[in-house]
Formats: sequence, structure tokens, C-alpha cells
Amino acid sequence: MIKELNIPSHIICIGAAKTKSSQQIQQAISKGLTHIGENYIQEAEAKAKEGAYKGAQLHFIGHLQSNKAKTAVHFCDSIDSVDSIKLANKINKEAFNINKIQNIMIEINIANEPQKHGISISDLPVLISHIKSNCPNLHLTGLMMIPPKNKNPRPYFKQLKKLCETYNLKHCSMGMSSDYQIAIEEGATHIRLGTAIFGARKKADT
Repeated sequence: MIKELNIPSHIICIGAAKTKSSQQIQQAISKGLTHIGENYIQEAEAKAKEGAYKGAQLHFIGHLQSNKAKTAVHFCDSIDSVDSIKLANKINKEAFNINKIQNIMIEINIANEPQKHGISISDLPVLISHIKSNCPNLHLTGLMMIPPKNKNPRPYFKQLKKLCETYNLKHCSMGMSSDYQIAIEEGATHIRLGTAIFGARKKADT
């Protein structure tokens, strides 16, 4: 399944497992998937307790409310959707409480879409500076984003890659099932694939 997608070996493929069962996730892991992404922390917690992520790293890729930070820090190897100083502070506090260095990425609202979460590009320098200066239990590894629907994603991928280079961040998480090949061409280090790995979701699941 994973090999059939012809993803270069240096690319980290995150299986977006929203609504997928623990059994489906374990099946994907048995076929070579080593990173899983979840959008809802309560769903991730329930599956973790079932052993769904054994053999893989868990990324939180959805919007995280600060009051759910404790759960996310307990279960997630990486929280890829940090978008505010408030959330960064909360994650840092919870990581400190359990003596953990928590890997994180910052989510960028690349096109300033009002319906999307993520920090604006103009506010990014302040958040990065705050994390590096005030959050010793956070390890900022990179940036993540979702391009606007029904637009050519390539310019947005180029923009995110340039931002990663500007701030000397190693990881660039961009590209999903419909556009991951373009994302790889533009320098993605992480891609997030749902339907390409697990198949189409039912309408009730979307």
C-alpha cells in the first residue's frame, strides 16, 4: 500500500487517520506506515488506549484547544498545529510537568483564510521568537499548512518552503492525497495522506 504510492524514502508520510479504526491503522502500520496523524484529540486518546499507534509515531494535525494540551502532550510524539503563544505556553507547561521535550510544528494560515486555523505569516516571527526564548520544553521542528481549495497549490508550497528556509526550520509539512506529488517537488519533508492510504471516507465521516 505505502510502496505503491512511490513516495521517496526521505519523505515522511503521515497517515491521516481521522475516523479510521484502530484495526485499520494497525494494518497500515504493518504494511510500512511509520507516522500517523489525528485531527481530534479525544479520538486519538481513545485509539491510543486501544494500541492503535503501536509501531508508529503519532502527530496531532488538527486544531488543538489549549484545554486539551495536557492530553496531546501525553499521547503525541509531535503536535503539528501550534498557532498561538497561548497554546505554545500551555503545551510547554504540560510538557514540563511530565519532564518531556515536546516536538511541535507551527501551523501557518498561508492565505489568511478566515475559516481556517493557523497563524498569519506576519505574526510568525513573534511566535517563533517566543517559543525559542520562553518555551524550553518545546522543540520547534518546522511549519505546516493547508493550501486554499480550488487553487493551484504550488505557489503556496513554494512560499512555505521559503519560510522554513528563512527561519532555519528543518521540517516542511505540506501536501495531501490530491497534491502531495507537487508538494514533494516543492520541498516537502512531510506529507499527510488520508484517502491515498486508507481509501475514501464515507460522506458521514467528512
